[in-house]
Amino acid sequence: MRRVPILAIAVMATAAAALNLAPAGAQADVSPDVIERTIPATVKIWILNRKGEPGGGCSGSIVTRSGVILTASHCVRAPQADEKAGYKKGDLFHPEGLMVIGLNLPNSDLPVPSYFAKLIVDVPGLGVLDLAAAQIVASFDRGQMRPISGRLNLPVLRIGDSGRVRIGDRVAIFGFPGIGGATITVVKGNVVGFLPDARGRSRVFLKDDSMASPGHSGGPIINTAGEQIAVVSFGRSTEGAQIGFNPMTNFIPQAWKPHLQDAAGPAGPAPGPGPAPAPAAGRSILTGVIRDAATGQGIPNAAMFLFRPGINPRQATRGDIVASGTTDNAGRYRTNPPLPRGQTYPVAVIAEGYELVAGDVEVSPRDPDVIQMREVRLRRR
Repeated sequence: MRRVPILAIAVMATAAAALNLAPAGAQADVSPDVIERTIPATVKIWILNRKGEPGGGCSGSIVTRSGVILTASHCVRAPQADEKAGYKKGDLFHPEGLMVIGLNLPNSDLPVPSYFAKLIVDVPGLGVLDLAAAQIVASFDRGQMRPISGRLNLPVLRIGDSGRVRIGDRVAIFGFPGIGGATITVVKGNVVGFLPDARGRSRVFLKDDSMASPGHSGGPIINTAGEQIAVVSFGRSTEGAQIGFNPMTNFIPQAWKPHLQDAAGPAGPAPGPGPAPAPAAGRSILTGVIRDAATGQGIPNAAMFLFRPGINPRQATRGDIVASGTTDNAGRYRTNPPLPRGQTYPVAVIAEGYELVAGDVEVSPRDPDVIQMREVRLRRR
């Protein structure tokens, strides 16, 4: 195994600002770059009625390249009885759970009807979970279902670890609310709290103040790293204020895993406070210590950032970050989310008042789940 030891990386007297990263402790935001990369994996969902006619609109996210779409259950089945439409509570809007999927394509402002998808699993009930997964099953050809030509290779959203979300974190919500017209609408907000579910499990629902609107339902809520941490469900408003209540991705049922085998990121119960979750198969976490080069003391609140392969750390933005870790009072860090093995990642280490260190770290296919790195020593500016 070959790894460039961070200790041996040349120290560059580049200001941390050159990374386009806020100093440790500053509130991060969802950057325009992250938003632009999320849009292609966000889909418009045309809800079909019993006759196969469009009867409403929702949103969703592509989470596997083979075409699994994450959305809200109330987008595919009636959350309450509708006598006028002839639906009982829990009835599927379309008897087979079919829906039309619109993609955000590069040369079109409007979502383009591209596929039919079919409900495969869901957990209905606002305040229960309100999650659904659908599988793309056919191409859309002027309203008709046609066999898919070739293998799907769709843009996807990474499923993030929602157990690490904190009150005050910035988020962005994507979708197609009617109030925003026919094009995608992105709104930003803050995490303002959490709610348990009807079974008493804690931190199942994320509360946000982003002012999402009807039509955003089923759309992704992402963190500053561009990972999906929740699905838009429902909100309550009064006198101009609005709070959204959204199921978080760590509560995607374990029984859904066969449908999400090629999804990027964890799916399962929230780990709660404590150590970072174990890496997924074929992924590794980095751990180590960052010290003051003169005193040998650990540096608290230092940060290690790992970027997408090929990125120049001096020109990186927040949207290029694939993993990061912040040191504790003893200077110890642990990066998250786990990194796919078999790649070399640009890395930068920063701390307030210290020179930046940058270079590359190779994560070999043979590396363990947790890689103990050599200590990093930073010199004061």
